[in-house]
Amino acid sequence: MFLAGMFAISGAFVSCDDSDDTDGVNKLEVTPSTDISFKADGNEDVVLTVVTDADKWSVEKTDWITVKQNGNKLTVNAEANTTESERPGRITISAGNAEPVKINVLQEALEVGEIVLSVTPSDPIAFEAKGNEAVVLTVTTNASEWTYTFPEEWMTASKEGDKLTVNAKDNTGEAHVGQIVITAEQKTVKIAVTQKAASTDPEPTEKIAGSLKTEDALSHMFPFKEPEAVKKTLTF
Repeated sequence: MFLAGMFAISGAFVSCDDSDDTDGVNKLEVTPSTDISFKADGNEDVVLTVVTDADKWSVEKTDWITVKQNGNKLTVNAEANTTESERPGRITISAGNAEPVKINVLQEALEVGEIVLSVTPSDPIAFEAKGNEAVVLTVTTNASEWTYTFPEEWMTASKEGDKLTVNAKDNTGEAHVGQIVITAEQKTVKIAVTQKAASTDPEPTEKIAGSLKTEDALSHMFPFKEPEAVKKTLTF
């Protein structure tokens, strides 16, 4: 009887351990999780919703696929396909110890004679009034040449290969609004750019000229006995 009781207790412990292992698996759901198909160029974003109880989640992808994480949203798109072959890719979303979610991505081949153009990233660019870091844009096209325009009065831009590096000059006045326009034959990509106005607040180390005045003299003679409080107003 004693041995039977021991086996029963041992079995109960094993059962609890199995239950704990199951409860310790993270939850991960992606909607939609169906395959994604893109045209060779000019695609709209596909937005996926990621739900998980893990502290964070990550994404792995084929190099020509573009992704952007924002909260529980994953925005997916594709660079222009400059080849005459369709190309397969994949997105893998992982979170904690949950089973990763894999989504196949297929992009159509370039049609003969078609010109394609894409710029990554293509999101609006917002510059601070000063002290900005340069933003590097990658231009993908099968055209023999591409050109660009930008607000030259308050921005700088330089082209090298398929890269366009842009930045904003230090702003000493009002806010700026403009756009970068990249063109390859009949194709055009426009990227909105803004810059904050110059701050009117002084720097911590900046010396400020000022003046100090009062309605009457700053000095005051108190009597030897029973002096009374005196109030004076200073204006800076």
